Amino acid sequence: MGYCKLRNRPIAVSFALVTLVAVLLSGCARNSTHQSATSGCLGTATRAECLPPELGDPGSDVSAFGPISAAPEVRAAEARSSAAAREIERVLAANRPDLVFQTGLGAQTGGMGYGGQSASSDYSYALSLNVPIYRSGADAAADTARAEYRVASANAGDRRVATAYEIAISLLTIRQQQEVIAALDNYQNAVASLRRGVEDEIAVSAASRLDLDEIDRQLSRNAMSVVAAKLVLNEASTTVKRYGVSASSRLPDVSGLGLDKNQQALIDIALRNNPRVQSRTAAVDAASSRVREADGLMGPSVSAQLQLYGETTSLSEAGLANGARAQVQFSMPFDFSGVGGATKNQRSDEMLAAQYDSEAAKAGVATAVRIAFDRREQARRMQALAQAELDSAQTFVVGIQAERKVGGRTLMDEVRALENLGAARVSLINARFERLAAEYTLAAETGLITSLFGSSIPTAALNLK
Repeated sequence: MGYCKLRNRPIAVSFALVTLVAVLLSGCARNSTHQSATSGCLGTATRAECLPPELGDPGSDVSAFGPISAAPEVRAAEARSSAAAREIERVLAANRPDLVFQTGLGAQTGGMGYGGQSASSDYSYALSLNVPIYRSGADAAADTARAEYRVASANAGDRRVATAYEIAISLLTIRQQQEVIAALDNYQNAVASLRRGVEDEIAVSAASRLDLDEIDRQLSRNAMSVVAAKLVLNEASTTVKRYGVSASSRLPDVSGLGLDKNQQALIDIALRNNPRVQSRTAAVDAASSRVREADGLMGPSVSAQLQLYGETTSLSEAGLANGARAQVQFSMPFDFSGVGGATKNQRSDEMLAAQYDSEAAKAGVATAVRIAFDRREQARRMQALAQAELDSAQTFVVGIQAERKVGGRTLMDEVRALENLGAARVSLINARFERLAAEYTLAAETGLITSLFGSSIPTAALNLK
């Protein structure tokens, strides 16, 4: 999954502009978060009070997720898998003996004229036991059905993984945008409080009207950033609502999945567990079986039939002529029309395409793991840098506030310091999002993400039935 990178920004760029860019960029990656920040945090002197909480901190119980199988898309995929299993039964049944009962009744006249015309009726019955002895390609047809079932089962697994990932990323996006909104609100409250002080300074000619205009501009841009964040939040909420999951549900914990392995180890796990890879591998088996099945259409078949029968040519006769017969049938096509050869060539091309699809799926999964792995490493470094930036910005705010008390700094200096602090806070929120999003991507590509969800059906999901 791609993501957007934040560019380095000059310190003079307003905090509101930075946060707006962060909100919009986060939307391109479908990222969001929740932040339970203390009101007025940006104006406090205590560093601990201004630290954003970890994304995914307490919401409702994880059982609110319910089983991924409650999603209609997953149920549809599982129904297709069940239908593929029925196809195995149907193919195997075609090679078993079968019993057939037939009866018929007819009438006829002896001539076209009306005088002296005689009439008679024909009646017959037959009880036949058909026994397939040998049919070329029968085993290949059964293998094809089994391979198609594996394809359908893997597709159902892929749908479960995709649904779990979609829910996880949507919840993560909700948390991110909630935290961004909280950070913007804190900044709004802190700067609005300082604005009243600037108005007082203007009254005594200690500040310029331009300072007040600058603060108003920042507050307006900040309010616009809040609206942009709410738009992203609303979009992310659509997904969880569609699946019947509460937007306040706690994010599943990926720490227990063992994703801290090296890159190659994660790739190996993904190539074994990823349902897309499993589906394409099974599709190759199915295509190979179809080639053998097409060969079988050009081979012989042998069957036996045992039949008890009775027949008469007139209902007025005393009884039926009963009998029994047995016969062995041999069939051998010669394909003068060329249909069989064309079918085999078509199946061979389909097998080649399936092999290429399998190679592409493996390469795609391996590449996705590499990208997510690198993204996580970069996000970890970005988070460490953002934390250091936040620590420095908080220290700077404390220093500015102390110097302002003795007349060494102005209110506008504190406004700019709060702007830097707010920008650092948003940077940390986005860095945490990037790290968690990369981990959920790794969990999805390795096929392990579905184990993060509970086994009970949530109340909201019951409406999906």
